[in-house]
Amino acid sequence: MTSPTDMRRGPTNGRPSKDVASNRTLTDTITRTTVNAPGDIVGERRRWAYRFIGMAAVPPPTYGSAEWLASPDSDPVKIAAVVIAAEATAREADDLEVNLRRELDAARRAHKASEDAEYAERAAAWRDTSPRWGPSFVERRQAQLDAAKPRLGDFTGRGT
Repeated sequence: MTSPTDMRRGPTNGRPSKDVASNRTLTDTITRTTVNAPGDIVGERRRWAYRFIGMAAVPPPTYGSAEWLASPDSDPVKIAAVVIAAEATAREADDLEVNLRRELDAARRAHKASEDAEYAERAAAWRDTSPRWGPSFVERRQAQLDAAKPRLGDFTGRGT
């Protein structure tokens, strides 16, 4: 799932985009995920933001762009661009704990995997070079079974 941070950053990696489509994507996401539960602070904030974003007749320009600066301050499109930028920042803060946990878990798993791989490599190198390390259990057991097999010329007992 694409996070609001990714949508805000888009292909320009946080720099203001000259493409109105990136703003449209965030506007559509805010519209789709607006929560309608009463008493929900996040839902109330999102509904408030959607009201301002909905006042814009056209998709707003990217906050801080030349087109945005050229718009008059009372223009609903300019206000919608500011609200979109604020909502994107607020959504990032809403999901901050979850995102940090995911990042830390991923970093922990990656570190553990590299640590395990390094340990396995060192253990294999030690096994290959250590004179104290003998045959494996499977090899020792097979040698025992081979020794217990009847040999040619062994007396198998009375009778046939």
